[in-house]
Amino acid sequence: AEVIKVEPPDGDMSRTFPPLADDGITPYFAQQNAGKRFCSVDLTVAGAADLLRELLAHCDVLVENFRPGVLDRYGLGPAAMLERFPLPKDLVLTGP
Repeated sequence: AEVIKVEPPDGDMSRTFPPLADDGITPYFAQQNAGKRFCSVDLTVAGAADLLRELLAHCDVLVENFRPGVLDRYGLGPAAMLERFPLPKDLVLTGP
């Protein structure tokens, strides 16, 4: 499967977990994200949600780990995704 990881503008914080390798990437981040492509989206910027929707139009699954309700605020929650796209695309992972 092709995986596109969408990160915030500052990147995934696991990129900086010590120890850093010579290339500046942590072994943990490299192992967890091997083979993935990346892009950065700041959902607080006007038009960013539209950009993410366009990307999702070409995807089979959205796996996200925002706090509950965050994607709903940007019109990207499960209900909006089911309305816009024919197949269920949202897998919601929430922590304690």
